[in-house]
Formats: sequence, structure tokens, C-alpha cells
Amino acid sequence: MRVVRDISIVALFVLIACMVAWYLFRSGYPLPPVIRRVIPVRPPTPEGILLHHSATPFRLKGRMVDAKKLDEMHRQRGFDIVCEGKTYHIGYHYVILPDGRVQAGRPENCPGAHSGITYYNQRYLGVCVVGDFDSHGRWNGRRSPKQPTEAQIRSLVKLCVRLMRKYNIPLQNVRRHRDVNQTYCPGDQFPYRRLQSLIAQELEQRTQNASNTLESR
Repeated sequence: MRVVRDISIVALFVLIACMVAWYLFRSGYPLPPVIRRVIPVRPPTPEGILLHHSATPFRLKGRMVDAKKLDEMHRQRGFDIVCEGKTYHIGYHYVILPDGRVQAGRPENCPGAHSGITYYNQRYLGVCVVGDFDSHGRWNGRRSPKQPTEAQIRSLVKLCVRLMRKYNIPLQNVRRHRDVNQTYCPGDQFPYRRLQSLIAQELEQRTQNASNTLESR
């Protein structure tokens, strides 16, 4: 009987430990590596999109600030993570260049390093628009426009809409870095309200197009 009791106690403690670990993971806290090796878990589905600026001019030392450059900058800050067998340093999932090109950073199923808060790194996709759109910033208006280019805005709208439709993300979960942490990012001159309006218009247009397609069949 004593052996059965001891086994029951151990099993109870193991069960409680697993429940606590799972609760912490679902709350946005990463599981310890030893647990991840024993109990592989699927990454949580993204719940939102967090918007950033690079806080740099378009070019530094004659070189375009792009995903590769940001990866090198984030390497120095220790943002490295191994995802799907490859090491990434860049903390963002996507980078939007001045000409509107969208570059991939980390894979979407890989936790980011862009918010300073574990929950948002785990649950929100980080999108960085290259430039300095903060009137307090070092580069705003110096070697860098004060606001994103129209090409960047168009690409950002399309990217957000694609991700929102893919992961069923509501518009209110497309947020700025400054909305979740003590920072100016993506700057006080970033046209956030306009962006929200454009995203809403694009979503409505796609819904109408889908409805018209069904009616025409």
C-alpha cells in the first residue's frame, strides 16, 4: 500500500507540474528547453500584428537598411533563436522597404523578439517599416522622410490584410509597439489611424468582391 501511495503522490505532482507548465505556455511564457524536448508543443496561432519602425534612415553608411542589415544589428543585441533548424537574429517577422518591397524575417511560426514583452513576442507578428517616423528620433527629417512612403503604406495594408485573413486577426489587434510598451515606436508621425482606415476599406472591398463572385456563379 505504501508503494501505491508513493506512486500516486509522484503522479499527482507530475500532473500538477504539467498543468502549470501548460498554463504558463498558454499565457505567453516559453517552456524551459528540457520540457520542450520531452513534450513538443505547437507554437500558438498568432493573435495580432505589432507595428514597428526601424528608427534608422533608409541607408546607413551607404548601405540599404533591409532585413539582412537588421539581422546583423539584432545579432549584436543577442536576439538569436533557432527555428526549423536555422538560426535567426532579426526580431521581426517582416520588413517593409522604402520602395514597398516586403522581406521576410523570422518565420511566422517562430516567436519574435520585437516587443520586449514575452506575450507579444509569442502571440503577435512583428512588422517593421524601415525609417524613423518619430519626431523625437535621431533620424526623423535627417536622411529619412518623416513618414512612411506611399509604397510602404500600400504594402503594409496588403500584408496586414493577408495575415489577418490567414489567422483570423481582428482589426483591433493590429497595434503599435507603443500601445503595449514604454516606447515611441513606430513614432508619433506614423499614420496609424489612416492605416486602420485603409485596412478596413481593403477588408470590406475583398468581402464585396467575394460576395459578387458567389452571386455571379
